[in-house]
Amino acid sequence: DITDGSQAAGFVRFAVPLVFTMLFLMSVLMTSGYLMQGTATEKENKVVDVLLASAGPDEILAGKLLGLGGAGLLQIAVWMIFVLVGGIGIVPLLMTSQIEMPWVALALAIPLFLVAFLFFGSLMLGTGSLGSNMREAQQLAMVWSLTAALPMMMMAVLIREPHGIVARVMTWLPFSAGPLIMFRASTDLDYLAWWEVAGSFVVLLLSTWLAIRLGARLFRIGLLSASRPKLAEILRQARLS
Repeated sequence: DITDGSQAAGFVRFAVPLVFTMLFLMSVLMTSGYLMQGTATEKENKVVDVLLASAGPDEILAGKLLGLGGAGLLQIAVWMIFVLVGGIGIVPLLMTSQIEMPWVALALAIPLFLVAFLFFGSLMLGTGSLGSNMREAQQLAMVWSLTAALPMMMMAVLIREPHGIVARVMTWLPFSAGPLIMFRASTDLDYLAWWEVAGSFVVLLLSTWLAIRLGARLFRIGLLSASRPKLAEILRQARLS
């Protein structure tokens, strides 16, 4: 019997990159959100005053990033195990449709997650710490959540042209570099040059270094301010620090 596997192949080619990109964004945003939520709760309940008595703001920031970064990696590992165990029925579909698993995208997932989490986590934590309560912290950090969701907003264009001009430009933006590398690597690796992966990873590393420095200054100002500081006060404290 001869069966047409074109529909199954098209479905798998559409589903695999989409699922990978969604899992990547969810893990980064959820982990960064927990980070900001914990800081806002500690500041609102005055627990941060106790922490500042034994550690500096930069040490608290580093501890939170490292601790929740490890928790985020564990979360990704659990999700992958559930996907592999629960996706036993998908294996025959992959075999009949002759679709290879995106092993390169899987190998890039861990380093990309670490760098993207440090990038967004530093910005969200630093910006959110300026709020006096959880509601203000969410409002201040919402801009970073919107920029992180940019690949999902452009998903229709990316699926239609996964290696087009829009996808290539977004690969070099630090806000979308991580998801776009995974998306393009899992879609068709032959159209993704090695220098694009290396160059965008370097851009993401430099942007993460700047984000950590900016987030540390904002975090220091936010922890030492009893109320939400104004922009002039933030700039003045940033110059002093």
